[in-house]
Amino acid sequence: MINRRLIVAGLSLLLPARCADPIAPEGRLVTRLALDRVALAPGDTARATVIVTNASPFSVTITGSSTCLIGVTIFREASGELVHPRGQACTADLTPLPFGPGESHVRSFIWTAERYAYIDHELRKFPEPPGRYRIVAGLGRAPDLTRTSEPQWIDVVLR
Repeated sequence: MINRRLIVAGLSLLLPARCADPIAPEGRLVTRLALDRVALAPGDTARATVIVTNASPFSVTITGSSTCLIGVTIFREASGELVHPRGQACTADLTPLPFGPGESHVRSFIWTAERYAYIDHELRKFPEPPGRYRIVAGLGRAPDLTRTSEPQWIDVVLR
């Protein structure tokens, strides 16, 4: 006779890792976002710096995909359309990211206010339309971030 508990336990090891908020309930991670500019033209570079700090008196470790532990989302303010990231894929690895009491981790992201698309088997880039864009940083896979920062805004302008 087959032990059903062992089968269920074995199958649970094969399930993919979820990019959700993997923080212990007692952890207090705070996410801050800083932009190096408030306006840019398509093709210019804006840097978003994300700082995640453990504001608790004890250690906290988050675990998830190494490419999706900390991320940013960018939305066109007028329509609410997600413009970054599009089609983000997380790796299947499970990577721990420990935070000691008061410790911070910093990640930087670059945005050029351009989008890419394959047309006739050729990768082409297109400028984002002028307007206001909202940027939010947080933990997990974008756009489903948790422990998010206060939003910041950047204006895309014509040259």
